[in-house]
Amino acid sequence: MNLRFAIGLGALALCCCNGAPAAPSEQSTALAEGEVARVGGLPITAEAVRHIAAAQRVSAQEARSRAVFDALMAEGARQRGYDRDPFVIVEQRGVLADALLMRVKREADRTPSTAEELERVTSIHWLDLDRPQARRTVHAVAMAADSDPEARKKARSVAEKIAEAVKGKQGAGAFIDAAKAVAADGIEVRAEQLQPVTEDGRIADLVSRPEPGAPTPRFEMDYVTSVWKQLHAPGDQTGPVASPFGWHVIMLTEIQPAQIVPEAQRAKMLRDEIVAARAKVELDKLLLDLRARIPVKVERNAEGHLGTIATPSLEDPPR
Repeated sequence: MNLRFAIGLGALALCCCNGAPAAPSEQSTALAEGEVARVGGLPITAEAVRHIAAAQRVSAQEARSRAVFDALMAEGARQRGYDRDPFVIVEQRGVLADALLMRVKREADRTPSTAEELERVTSIHWLDLDRPQARRTVHAVAMAADSDPEARKKARSVAEKIAEAVKGKQGAGAFIDAAKAVAADGIEVRAEQLQPVTEDGRIADLVSRPEPGAPTPRFEMDYVTSVWKQLHAPGDQTGPVASPFGWHVIMLTEIQPAQIVPEAQRAKMLRDEIVAARAKVELDKLLLDLRARIPVKVERNAEGHLGTIATPSLEDPPR
């Protein structure tokens, strides 16, 4: 036990016999280990002072003075019964909830990111951080299912005619026009420009992006294999190639370069997201535990009551 500075506030909200408030008194006394002051029954710890000094960039003495002032105000408010005011209770819960969230975040930020965490978050943002080369193509497909051999044979014949018609054509528009002009012999023909695709089948479209975390869309691998094995420069074309959809004739129109951000740079860029993901896991665990221990009751007519509450417009001035 050390002799440290302490504040006694027992008389802050009390009145003297003549009705005048009594002045708070200061005194030196023995405090518990880790305390630097005490305001009434509220301890002020060295750790709290360090946090205040760091957050507000003031000296330890100034930080202690500010903590004492806040504690004085809090103790005075309690003696006047403000702590039982519904508005104060709601505000206090909000402050405590914010403090809990900040504590969970600090705990999540204590240790370095792991290789597994970095790989997981990188996979969400692979288009910008770890994108291999991709190839954009235009194709014409004579549609026929694998289960219909006769239709497959006829579709191949149509695809061979398309391959002759598009030979030497430059640009997606000219390719599509030439493919559509071929007599289809009752076979459905679809001609269209497709999104860039990586060698492992992922669609690497930098314009129509999936939502972060959504599954990465992929092309059918028979098509992808034909693109990467047979086409090497814009303008290259295949003959008829098979897929479960039918017979394709494909032309390469563009090579989209790779974009690989170095791992050390990625680790810095993704640190906040990794910490947030850790914190969410801990908060979910905490909520499950709290819901298991603390019953939550909802008024049966809650929706009706909520409907009577007016929602302020965004233009309404704050009160």
